Amino acid sequence: MAATLDATADSLREFPIAQIKRETEYITELVISAKHGSTITPAIFARAIKGWRKFVLPYTHYFDLSGALCDPLLHYVSLLLKFMASALNINDPQQVASASSQIANVWPSIWIWLRTLHSHSQRSHPDPNQEESHISPKNLYNVVVVLLYWSHHVDLPTQLSILVKATQETMDMMVSMWIEEGRDIAGTNGFQAPFFTSPLSSGAPSNTLPYIMDRCDDGADGVVKILFCRIKCNVKQAKTDWTGLQNDLQLIQDHLKTCDDPQILRQAVLSHCRDCLLKHRQRPTLQLIYHTH
Repeated sequence: MAATLDATADSLREFPIAQIKRETEYITELVISAKHGSTITPAIFARAIKGWRKFVLPYTHYFDLSGALCDPLLHYVSLLLKFMASALNINDPQQVASASSQIANVWPSIWIWLRTLHSHSQRSHPDPNQEESHISPKNLYNVVVVLLYWSHHVDLPTQLSILVKATQETMDMMVSMWIEEGRDIAGTNGFQAPFFTSPLSSGAPSNTLPYIMDRCDDGADGVVKILFCRIKCNVKQAKTDWTGLQNDLQLIQDHLKTCDDPQILRQAVLSHCRDCLLKHRQRPTLQLIYHTH
């Protein structure tokens, strides 16, 4: 009897990979056949939530996710999380509220997988010819960024944003990703973390920056050094990440504005720009950034 119970327990720990493969094919076909301008429709989102509840949630808490994971599982999980993020990024408040509520109901398991994908994205990277793979470290990293961003950066609180902000480790992860990107001169995972410091859709500033300052030894000066270092690394890449560059430059511009409420990076940005100008008087702005540090 004990042996039977052990066998049953073992079976519960195994993700249904064959079913997951079939479901991946089905939901991919749904996306291809969708007539909408975006890749997310209510039907696709509903299928993603249903698939998460059926094929991911029941096994997540019983399975050791710290080791090697098979490609079909990584592909399926990253695909579902991508669809969830897309459902939070549409111009329909009612649909966003509904999606937020449904995602919030499975948030604990999602948070486990966000940490898992982030961990896998930090491992050895494939050769450039494999970078477009759905489960390349860079693509897994992107899934983590976009879902954290659209779950956290909202003007009005949602059921999901309240849960996400109550999970302190989410802010720790966003801060770490922002800092690590700026210090990675190889640009291994691209330049996607500037999303975390971009303003909300209403124009209100992100609340991430003060946490980044707390983690930097030199406060505002340390943040600005990392910021300019990331811009420099970005423009040195064979393929510049223009969205990341725009977000970083927007952050600088926002903190140079003259307003009644002094911006926390203003003096540090001005000091850094002055030092750049004195060192390289004849170079255009982006070249100043490129040739410093």
